[in-house]
Amino acid sequence: MSNQQLRARNIPMQVLSIERAYDGWSMRCSAVPLQQALDIIRAVVFARVPNAEALQPWVGLPGSTSYLRIRDVPYYKLGTTRRPGLLVFARVPNAEALQPWVGLPGSTSYLRIRDVPYYKRTPRSRDDKEARTSPSEVVDAMLASAIIKEHLFLKGVLRITHNSQSSTTATAYFNIWDSQSASRAKELIGKPFMFRTHKLVMEAVRANPGTPLCTCCWRWGHPAIACRAGKPFMFRTHKLVIEAARANPGTPLCTRCWRWGHPAIACRAAQPKCARCAGPHTEDQHRHHAGCCKGEASADPPVAPTPAGQPCPHTKCCPNCGRNHSAYERACKFWSHRFDREWFVAKYAEVRANRMARLRRPPNHPHVD
Repeated sequence: MSNQQLRARNIPMQVLSIERAYDGWSMRCSAVPLQQALDIIRAVVFARVPNAEALQPWVGLPGSTSYLRIRDVPYYKLGTTRRPGLLVFARVPNAEALQPWVGLPGSTSYLRIRDVPYYKRTPRSRDDKEARTSPSEVVDAMLASAIIKEHLFLKGVLRITHNSQSSTTATAYFNIWDSQSASRAKELIGKPFMFRTHKLVMEAVRANPGTPLCTCCWRWGHPAIACRAGKPFMFRTHKLVIEAARANPGTPLCTRCWRWGHPAIACRAAQPKCARCAGPHTEDQHRHHAGCCKGEASADPPVAPTPAGQPCPHTKCCPNCGRNHSAYERACKFWSHRFDREWFVAKYAEVRANRMARLRRPPNHPHVD
């Protein structure tokens, strides 16, 4: 019905399909509908949907989110006053007593002052601490400047570090409470102030929290989250640690020739072997090709084949060790050395040497194992 109304008004668009979507219906159109087409579709929906006047179904294009901003908005209300690190609401009852604070999330900025005089007078000896410049003197000199005082909110104490034992200057490090945009640090960096007869300047510096101490292994040099020793846990009265290890699936066992040391995809054997009897056939062909199971009607007496549906009742012969088990069973001594590749290399070298010795032995030569 929608397409009929669209064609009647010469609108080059069609509704191709209607599908269930979320809690309503979605119409797939041949083109993006304009407002006229939306009005026609909306009228058809209201005409076809029972009790549409009460339900008020919405018809429109899929919506999205747009992001806007307004710059240069007044940050303070009319009649508010600003104090260091504190905003007082003009309309909050009893604001002077409550002292409510409103502001952006804070952070820390790291600053320094270089070439600070380390001594305020000539020291009598190297241990004369009274002759050294105190941190409070540097702070008082900074607060004496009206420009600096407005933005200086110390976080912790100021630290003075002597440049060297024979130097007359030092470097002062201090942290300030700041906004996430470092607005206070930007106002302080490069600002000069007088300290006695010296002109000093504030500079930015990177944070240096020192060498981290791991709380897991208690070694210096890395935090606990980067510790390679793993997380400790208690097992009875023992403190154990989980450590990372490389994957070691062991020596692969070929499922074609049933020899250890290579997968089936890399097997170079001329023919497959049976894991049960070491015969030249696969294990699923054992019942039809192995002499013990296929039977022999021409033998005297005749040998009956193994009944269908029953497992092979005959003695097994491992292709590796020759004992009564299959090649993949845990009873094989080769299985117990599956993580020792060198053992397989030495064992197969020994097997090859014994085979070559038997081939080179002249006929009827006595041999003692």
